[in-house]
Amino acid sequence: QTVIHECDTTRIAGNTDIGSWTVSLDASNLTVDRDTFINGTGSLNFDMDQAGTTTVAGYIQNSTFDSVDLSDYELGGSVFVWVYIPGTTVDADLDGFTLRIGSSSTVYFERQVIVTNENLAFYPGWNLLRFDFSAATETGSVDMDNIDYIRLAIDRGATGSMATTDWRLDYIVARRGVSHQVVYYTRFPWQNTSSTYLEESTAATDSLVCDSTLE
Repeated sequence: QTVIHECDTTRIAGNTDIGSWTVSLDASNLTVDRDTFINGTGSLNFDMDQAGTTTVAGYIQNSTFDSVDLSDYELGGSVFVWVYIPGTTVDADLDGFTLRIGSSSTVYFERQVIVTNENLAFYPGWNLLRFDFSAATETGSVDMDNIDYIRLAIDRGATGSMATTDWRLDYIVARRGVSHQVVYYTRFPWQNTSSTYLEESTAATDSLVCDSTLE
């Protein structure tokens, strides 16, 4: 994996490594939370304190941190982000989260997710989000060797208020899975034209699902 940002602080004077985090639209009151976090020494805490009308309720972004090389992740890789959803229930107007990541605020990959990494509905507390590069939309020509822009937006329905406090963001990393070739035994060696596996062939159009072995 490659750590994109630890999200341990909003800014350190004279330190350009981490850049400077800002919040916009309905997001405000950006602080560092030293009590509730996933990794490191803190998380980024912010409020959603207005009842706007845009589908992007608010977002948090950083465009000044030292660039990272994500060229190994464009094919088969993903960006993982931890987001804390406050409250005892999830606002019904929460439509999802949209990540932009790229080499500038005008050249980026964009991907929205509407479920967690585990393919579950969002829930109060820490949610792990996965944004696959393969499913993202590219604007411009992203320089994957020099990624230094990231923005996470909270998306809402057209009439939602999303006015809650203590949202949190933490530990943004890129990861790529490891491919495995698995040999297994099955009693369903046939497959029909509808891709249904069968114990025995029932039609001339059925296919035998096996690899040829050449000596």
